[in-house]
Amino acid sequence: MAQDYNPEIAAAIRAFLGEKDWQYFFQKKKGLFHFYTRIRGTLGKIQYIVEVFQDSYLVVAYSPLFAKPDDPAQMKNMAEFVCRANYRSLCGNFNLDFDDGELHYKCYVNCEGIQPSQAVIRYSIYRPAEMFTRYNDAIVQIMVNDMPASEAVARCEEAELSDPEPDDQETDITQWIRRMPIPPAEEPGDGTGE
Repeated sequence: MAQDYNPEIAAAIRAFLGEKDWQYFFQKKKGLFHFYTRIRGTLGKIQYIVEVFQDSYLVVAYSPLFAKPDDPAQMKNMAEFVCRANYRSLCGNFNLDFDDGELHYKCYVNCEGIQPSQAVIRYSIYRPAEMFTRYNDAIVQIMVNDMPASEAVARCEEAELSDPEPDDQETDITQWIRRMPIPPAEEPGDGTGE
């Protein structure tokens, strides 16, 4: 059976994760990477799924906290959060599932005619963690304390302006992203994809 994904793109992602010593599970038949990372703040961790296609890949990071789909006021507030948080986002975006309240951040990387560099892979994987860290307090305040999205997002963005990131993004990111082992996989695998 032919693979429905590009093994060279998968190998480049595997090399990045291996270089960073991240624990992951790779579903070789489907071209899917699964892993978790810890982030600074109340959310604590996010789950990643990286899906490799023939000419692209998609990084999706999932919030451990879901909105309540049976609470119309909260869903409206979270939808406003998504719009406000996405407004200035240059790469990737938050999505809210109105059926189950799931919140995730995704980055799509087009690789048509090229292989992604390690810098591109690093950015696409770190970006969701950066966004969940930036808006961590807003997500929690909206879902737990019913804070208006406009106020919650403004607080996060004001806090970021008063505490600018250092010039060395890699150093800053590695200070607050801590990899954690994945739970036992449904399919056998040792994290190498072999």
